Order: sequence, then C-alpha cells, then structure tokens
Amino acid sequence: MPQSFAKVNYELIQLKGGLDEITPTLALAAGAARGALNFSCSPFGGYERIAGYERYDGRPSPSNATYQVLWFNFFVGTTSVGAQVTNQAAQTATVIAIGADYIVISKTSAPFAIGNVVRDTHGTIGTVSLPLSQIASKASAQFQAAASDLYRADIAAPSGDGACLGVVMYKDKVYSFRATTGVVRLFVASSSGWVQVPFLYEIRFKLGTTLPTEGSILTQGGVTAIIRRVITQTGAWAGTAAGRLIIELPIGGNFVAGAATTPSSTMTLIAAESVITMGGGGKFEFRIANFHGNASTIRLYGADGVNRAFEFDGNVFAPIETGATVDKPKHILSHKNRLFVTQGSSLMYSVAGDPNNWQAAQFAGEIAVGDNITGIETLPGAQTTSTMIVTTRSNTYMLYGTSNDNFNLVSFNTGSGALDYSIQNMAQTHLFDEKGVISLQTTLNFGNFDQAALTFNIEKFIAQKRNRVSYSVLDRQRSQYRVFFNDGYGLYLTILNGQWIGTMPVFYPSPVYMAYEDKFSTGEEASFFASSDGFVYQMDKGSSFDGKAIDAYITLNFDSVKSPRILKRFRKCAIDITGGGYCNVTFGYKLGYDSSRISQDMSVSYERNMRIPKWDSFVWDNFSWDGKLIEPTECEMSGTAENVALTFSSSTNYIQPYIINTAIIHYTPRRGIR
Repeated sequence: MPQSFAKVNYELIQLKGGLDEITPTLALAAGAARGALNFSCSPFGGYERIAGYERYDGRPSPSNATYQVLWFNFFVGTTSVGAQVTNQAAQTATVIAIGADYIVISKTSAPFAIGNVVRDTHGTIGTVSLPLSQIASKASAQFQAAASDLYRADIAAPSGDGACLGVVMYKDKVYSFRATTGVVRLFVASSSGWVQVPFLYEIRFKLGTTLPTEGSILTQGGVTAIIRRVITQTGAWAGTAAGRLIIELPIGGNFVAGAATTPSSTMTLIAAESVITMGGGGKFEFRIANFHGNASTIRLYGADGVNRAFEFDGNVFAPIETGATVDKPKHILSHKNRLFVTQGSSLMYSVAGDPNNWQAAQFAGEIAVGDNITGIETLPGAQTTSTMIVTTRSNTYMLYGTSNDNFNLVSFNTGSGALDYSIQNMAQTHLFDEKGVISLQTTLNFGNFDQAALTFNIEKFIAQKRNRVSYSVLDRQRSQYRVFFNDGYGLYLTILNGQWIGTMPVFYPSPVYMAYEDKFSTGEEASFFASSDGFVYQMDKGSSFDGKAIDAYITLNFDSVKSPRILKRFRKCAIDITGGGYCNVTFGYKLGYDSSRISQDMSVSYERNMRIPKWDSFVWDNFSWDGKLIEPTECEMSGTAENVALTFSSSTNYIQPYIINTAIIHYTPRRGIR
C-alpha cells in the first residue's frame, strides 16, 4: 500500500510596513515588525540593514581604503599587525592582517609586485609569490574593514571641546563649527584635515559718501586695511550711509574714532576695529541663497540662537545685525528674496534683496507670533503663492504674501506644531511635534488628534523620545525623513511619492547634534552630522558605525498562516536577501507566542551582544552569501505551534547593507486547538 505523506503548504511573507507596537497581532500583517533596530523600510519593499557612518575631515574616506594580499612561498611570519613593511623599491605599507602564508597590507605608496623582497624592522619576511589560494569572502570583508580602520585613525575632529556645533556643505567644501573654551571657530575640510578659517575684523562707520569697492584700502593716517565686505545698515551713499566694514588685520596700528578714506569715498569711523567673535553653546541652522542674482553671489547664511546671524562667501565671514535689542536669531530662511530669522516669538525679515538691511523705512519688518517659534520653511511648490510655514511647539501658522503690503499670518492648525529643527520638505512638509512625525496633509485630515501622526503605531517609543529631538535631515536617494534624538536613537521614515511606507528606529553610538544634506556639483548626494562627541561624520558610508559593529535586528509579527486556531508543523523557511557583498545573517524564530510550553530548540549557538529581547527563546541558524544577488536561502525549522515569528539579526563592522525582501515558510497543517 503506498505510503501517505502530509501535504506541505507554503506561506509567503512580504517584509513591509515597518515597526508597529500597538496593532493587535491578528490584525497586523505577518511582515510587519514587532521589534527592530538599525533596519529601515526600503522604498520598494523589504527591510534594509542601514548603512554605517564614518568620521570626516577631508582626508581619504575610510570606506574607500584599499588593501593588497602578499603571498609568500617561504613565509618567515615574524611580522605583526601594525608593522611597517618595505620592498627593494623603497615602497612602504602597513600590515593589517596575517595569514599562514600571506600578509595583508594597506596604505601602500605603490602596489607591491611579485618577486619583491618584503622586510620589516626585524628583517626579511619573504619574497612575494603568485597567489597560493583564494581569499574567502568573509576574510576579504574583514580585510576591508581593517584597512578602513587604518585610514580612520588619521581623521580628527575639529579642534575644540564639547559638541561639534554645525556642519554644512557649500561650494563643494565641507565646513564645521566648534568651540574652544566657549569661543566658536570655523573650519574647512581639506586633504590635510580640518583647517581653521580665520575670522576678520569689523569696524563701524557713518557719514559714508560713496560706496567703497571691496578689495580697496581703508586709510586713516598711517593705519591701513583691506576692505573685504561693505555692509550698509542705514542711510544712503550720498553722505548719510552707516554700517560696518569687514576688514583684514590693520597695518600700522589700530584705527580710532574719526575721519577715514578709501580711494573713492570718505566716512567717519565710530570706534576702533574689533575681531569678529562668536560664543559657544548654540546649534547651527544653515541656508544657501542668492540675493543679488549673480553666480558669484551665492552665499551661505546661518544662525545658532546664541550669536548674530551671518553671511559667508567661502572667504569672508560677515555677521548680520537685525537691530533687535537681543540679536541672537535661532532659525533662518531665505523666502521671496528676503532673509527671515526668528528670535523668541518674533519673525523678522530683511529688506527685499538685501539681507543686511533691516530698516523698517525700507520695508523690512517684524511679525509677532505669540509663542516661541520652533521652525520656518517655505512650503513645497509654493514659490508662486509665497507660503511659509511658521511653527511653535503647539501651533502651526501660514505666512501668505510677498511684502509688507500683503503679508498675512494665518493660523493653520491650533494644537499641532513642531519641535525645533524638525521641519523637512519632501513631496509634503514633514515635522515632529509632541504626537510624533506628521505631515501637513495628515493634519488637514485629522487635525490635532494623535491619528495625525505617521508614527502613531509606535507611540510608546515617541512618548520616550519626544523631548529629546535633536535634529532632522532627509535622505533623498532612499526617500526618507530622518529625525534624531540626543541619546543616540533616531527614526527613519520612508515616504514614497507622498505615501508613508514605514518607520524603523536606529541607534547611533555617536549621537547626532546637528545634521545637513546636499549635493556636490558632481551630483553625488551626501549627508553629514555634527556629533556631541565633537566629530563630523558622513552618513550612509561604510560597513560600520565609525569602526564599531552595527547591531541590527528585526522581529516580525506572529504569523498564524491564515488559521489562528490550527496547529502547524514548521519545516523550513526560504529567505530572499539581496546585498552588495559578503553577508552573514542570523535567522531565528519563536513558536506559539513564544510559549514556555513549547520546546524551543537551543542546539545552535548564538551571539549575545545584540539588542534583541528574550534571546533564550529563539532557534538559531546562520547563513551567508557572496555576490550581489542570491537565490533564496534555505533555513531549517522545526516545531509545532499555531503561529511563528521570524527574527533576523547581524552584528559586525564589516558587512555592507543588505535587504531582506521576503520569507516563504514551509509548513504542514495539523489539528485544531482544542
């Protein structure tokens, strides 16, 4: 009589939806996550282990480091990791790994060739031969990480103490701000690291007759200085102009109050020159704008809530004075050819086309909002209608109009606002308020109710972090809004074509203090963040968190395979994973709501340094791949229960990002639960 075999069925799980802490199990898709860290929702499906970040100062990127394997027929083996080696051509390199019959070198002045005799300080190591075997993919990934560590050691933080206060890309250069004993300094990244950009001097004048040319000489007796910027604040260049000159270090002594000349004009100096200084303790916000219409007049504008706002052209740093009694703008925006800044509950704007002119007589102005302003931003696609969003912690306003004649501040949503530095524009405007991340469109639909938040399904996480918001930034390539908290945690929200795809939490060992994203002139997108540890880091670079392992995991929702009261015997799981190199992922599962009454096989060892709850309840197996694409990986399963929750994790500093797309569970239906 033929033997009867139980039929094997298959359940396809599409990993999507992101983290959900509150939806009931049976109402939630099997591919949604109940726990997650350092994964994000891929825009087109699947969960992606996030890319790393690495320190930056303009020197060679750690992730771009190269290495070379030197094989030896007769290997002495007396060298050590970190040793300097040379060959007969006086080429140098550093040893980063040692094998049974090879060494791995990096930072080579030139590639070593077959036949080279290699030496270190102890003597001859051997003669380079043809490769004796292939290097395994895992070892290759580890060599790349070791080479990255070697280059990483050269990269320093901007000189100073405390947090790095700001980082910005401007004219294909990266600049940073950091304080030393309370005095802020400006740095530019270079091939030799951070280089300080010196602040110049400013001197006040009145009764100017003719506008001086920038680059001309200011003269008073035997004292001279080169004029680098002319800032007109009041009056006209017909004998009544007053303002400030930004000058280089005077030669011949110091200027004093009294008459002075330039080749084209006369003026009266009000006092001696003073060096431009900035105090520490702020957090920078930047805008790039062009108020004068020439390619050469694209300039950087910034504010930090502690000092005067400023204008910078790559050479000349010029403070901006609004005329406020306490002149310490916090938020800044170029909108309709005016510079807007916020100070407390006041929204101030300059004369059209002149960010240094704040005279009410020339139609600069001020609007009282009624509460401390937490952000300002021009709405997407609003250049013709000239709409600006203005937020406080509890309310949202819209500023309509183009000038003093028609500016109109209108309440948009009472009870829903934004936290400082959280507003970002994608297809819609997104921000973080006390309910979580929202879009303006959802507030139109839901008002100030919690359901307006895109992060409503992770309200426990939001409740813990809402008072820790540090900064936000976009990743345009991955279509993500990212918000970071001052304890190192963050959220990646994937939003494609205006539709929310999902939210996942991340954890950076180096907390984000301030962040900035833009494109280089080559079209390459880049995101940087200034950290509370003082370093500048580039996001989405490398296989590690600046050399540290990326601890990442996902625990999926319990899948009842469409039959919540039917027991199933689970046999196998086929996982579809894509990536760009070697990968090693730990696969696990929990049976029957993680019931203690069900035997959970503990025969395979597992790592313990991950942030996964209830490690002792998982069944573990390991798999790895080589190459960019892979057929589904077959993972064995065993056990009988009414449902199962899958878990994926990894924890190394050498695995590149990978995407877990789908999982297919092989199972056999059994009896119903009595």
